[in-house]
This record gives sequence, C-alpha cells and structure tokens, in this order.
Amino acid sequence: MVTDIFSRAERKVGEEWEAIPGLQPFSGWPSYRLFGFLANVRNYSAVEPISDPRGLPPGIELASSEFDGPDEEWLGEHDHSWLWLSELQAFDFDRIVEDRRTTGMVGGLRHGNLTAPAGEGVKMTLREFLGVGFFEELVRLEKAGVERIVFGFGS
Repeated sequence: MVTDIFSRAERKVGEEWEAIPGLQPFSGWPSYRLFGFLANVRNYSAVEPISDPRGLPPGIELASSEFDGPDEEWLGEHDHSWLWLSELQAFDFDRIVEDRRTTGMVGGLRHGNLTAPAGEGVKMTLREFLGVGFFEELVRLEKAGVERIVFGFGS
C-alpha cells in the first residue's frame, strides 16, 4: 500500500491563520525519505525525524473524505502534524545520517521496505538524503510567505 502526504500552507493574518490557496507543500512527489524525516512515517531509512507527529494545531478540523464544501481540505487519515517553515530552514541539513533502507526477501517476495541493522546503511548528509527538490520547495514556500505547514498522511 502506498502512502502519500496531504498538506496546506498557512500564514498568520492578524490573529487568525489563513491557508494560502493553491499551495500544498511536498505534495505531488511522494518520498518515504521525506515522510520519515518530517514525521517518522514509513521511516524504513531509520533517520531521526525533525519531530514526531504533533497532531493538528488548534483551530483546524479535519475534512471528511466526503468533502462537505469547497473550503475543506483533505489532510489524510493519520500522523497529522505541523511545522514552522523557519524550523525547517534552521535545521542542520549538513549533519551525517545513515540511510538504512534496504531490500530483501520476505515470505518468498522481494520487499524494499526493510531496515538494515545500524552500521550497515549508507552514510551521507541529510541534505543529500532529502535531495535538491526538498530545498527548492523550501525556497518556493518562503517566497509565497508561508509561515506554517500543516500535514497528514493517507494510505
């Protein structure tokens, strides 16, 4: 079963949080590396996440899968969380991580969702691990005035 991320970008206007129309951070390029880093979801690589899921921030309610109106957004079914854009920008992406995701046989079938023992993975910077698209996305979000990213996952 495939997992995907569902998100919304927000900025504060006065005392209220406002969704920025048309911006869905990190959507459209499912990456279990990214999901593991953002919220420890499908973290077969066993990298330390920036945060375990925090739940939804106050004031955000989940839309049903039926979508009752045009303003509702689907934020997935599980592992809801949020991050400040500034929190992502300030993170040390040059630290070394070990990508422990591996493939192997399970019950006679080949699987790519296995985790190798510590020390048997590939070491690289977190920047290399996440890839250039992640950092291009951070630049795009900053230019759009995003302050907070709210997200969840669907499987």
